[in-house]
Amino acid sequence: MARVNGLNCDSTHAWTKQGLHRPLTPRLEKERLQQRMAQLDREAQISASPPTVVGGLVVAPAGLLAAMTGAAAPSRTADTQASAAQARAIVMALERDLGFQPTDRELEKLGYDIESRIPGTGKLRFIEVKGRMADADSITVTRNEVLTALNKPEDFILAIVAFQDDDGHEVRYVREPFGREPDFGAVSVNYKLGSFGGGGSGRGEGAEAAGTEGFDSPSAAFRCTLLNLRRLRVPVYAK
Repeated sequence: MARVNGLNCDSTHAWTKQGLHRPLTPRLEKERLQQRMAQLDREAQISASPPTVVGGLVVAPAGLLAAMTGAAAPSRTADTQASAAQARAIVMALERDLGFQPTDRELEKLGYDIESRIPGTGKLRFIEVKGRMADADSITVTRNEVLTALNKPEDFILAIVAFQDDDGHEVRYVREPFGREPDFGAVSVNYKLGSFGGGGSGRGEGAEAAGTEGFDSPSAAFRCTLLNLRRLRVPVYAK
């Protein structure tokens, strides 16, 4: 029941032009019903107008256009989220092959993507994964990722997965990748891939994974582990 001017009013009452409240007569109720039914009949006849074409678009593969015109083929692109998920899966498989116990933490926005447990020690490795095409020249990291790397220098690893045109891939592990904090107002920072270097050293990832037992030096253990990883078609490098 509605209230008009402080008075209750239901469907059996009407208001005159002077604002007086009076009951609806059977005749008025019938007229109101007929009006409403006629309105519903008109609404039932509403239909969409025929579509009017105002333009058109033809989508053709860029590679096909390049072949037809003789132009250089465009560089390969990939879905960012799909390639990131694929890169994480590759690194998690690599961590298992190295004897660690990885867990995907990407959705938790902790400053790294993978938390990898070292069996028997209770220690964790914090791995930030970046998947890029092989011809890419830079990566983007967030301020949170850089700060996490600086706060956990011995435990943080930047894993760069480079996807090849032949559907292969190459993995590079980088220790202590960042030298300083981003500017206060920076949300993310771009780094040239070349700034992370390549090749191995005594503190490379392979030496840590395999240990030094049976080897003349940590670097020898690192080289041996590289050979094992190449057999798995997953080369890995460390800064």
